Amino acid sequence: MKIAESDYEVLACFSVLRELRPKMNEESFLATIRLMQAEGYMLSYVKADDEVVSVAGFRICINLAAEGKALYVYDLITSEKQRSKGHGACLMKSIINYASEKGCNCIHLDSNVIRHKAHKFYLANGFDIVAHHFLLRLN
Repeated sequence: MKIAESDYEVLACFSVLRELRPKMNEESFLATIRLMQAEGYMLSYVKADDEVVSVAGFRICINLAAEGKALYVYDLITSEKQRSKGHGACLMKSIINYASEKGCNCIHLDSNVIRHKAHKFYLANGFDIVAHHFLLRLN
């Protein structure tokens, strides 16, 4: 796992992230990521054959549910054409190690209810389903 720091690295993650977030706008992507990074967001990726194949966006936070420090995964995706090759598992293992090194008590993530293959992947990687996520759109 590598942390995207340069503009080049961040932009190289766009096409894979767009598979998860199809409404993302390429023109505003870099500026949006930079705003998120200013608030602690980290964009990480795995490459295969010099191409970004898996991407995760996360941040470390303190919250009551975690009883302390937690790593929250906002975005996690492996390119459709690169799935079942171990890239996602590699990225997940790196995220787990990173969270442990940073003293986190747990890792949280939300997943859209229709992403059944992703749920199977999370369960296979030791995650439990412990909550429902609710959304109220204001605009």
